[in-house]
Amino acid sequence: MRRTQTFVSEEFRRLSLLAGCSERELGRVSAASAVVDLAPGRLLTRQGKGCHQFVMILSGSALVWRDGACIGALGAGDHLGEFTVVRHVAEPATISTETGMTVAVVAEREYACLASDVEPLRLAVDRELDRRIRTWISSASSLLIRDAVPAVVGS
Repeated sequence: MRRTQTFVSEEFRRLSLLAGCSERELGRVSAASAVVDLAPGRLLTRQGKGCHQFVMILSGSALVWRDGACIGALGAGDHLGEFTVVRHVAEPATISTETGMTVAVVAEREYACLASDVEPLRLAVDRELDRRIRTWISSASSLLIRDAVPAVVGS
């Protein structure tokens, strides 16, 4: 179900990811996004594959699986798909909807434009990517460092 742009902008104001955005920037993100309602059990990303969409979770929850083990959950305000869209690497985890969800989806090409136009979004996503990579590296004490960082797509 697609929402009106005004409604979407209101939802986006509540996302910490977009906290530093001006009204114009929120409108830009809203215009580039398709808001979709998803059923429980829907596959969002698959570990080792490309996603090619940046997804912001507006409501609901998803489970995060890595190497067959559930390693966490995502909820309203979280995002996914940034590894493929921003860093051009394979998705490091499989993510599926746990509950019904409402998400805002931005295609890879549109995200590239947003990242150049909407600095608060780009900076917030870059910070989160850096945090996730540091967490994986520090938790990989029994693994080789190269095994803790996602592989480049196509390698």
